[in-house]
Amino acid sequence: MTPPEEPAPCRRGRPLPTALCLGGPFHGLLLHHHQDLGILIIKPGTDYDPDLCRYEVTRELVHHPGAREPCTVLRWTPPGTYTSCGRSGEEL
Repeated sequence: MTPPEEPAPCRRGRPLPTALCLGGPFHGLLLHHHQDLGILIIKPGTDYDPDLCRYEVTRELVHHPGAREPCTVLRWTPPGTYTSCGRSGEEL
């Protein structure tokens, strides 16, 4: 039997940020995520264009004054560009 996963530390009822978006429509957005590598689609609400909301999870870390720990960098992948894993943002 595996022990239960500990909940993420919270601030005002929300998980602490673990990632920072760089570039694109959400440049500067701090968010909490659990994905190690790949592409994330940021969903700001019901009205969004998934082709413009793709961010690649990188191994880069940055310090941000709004986060307690270093944040993973999420790099914007505009439609038609290739990510470090060799896939096009349009093909995913």
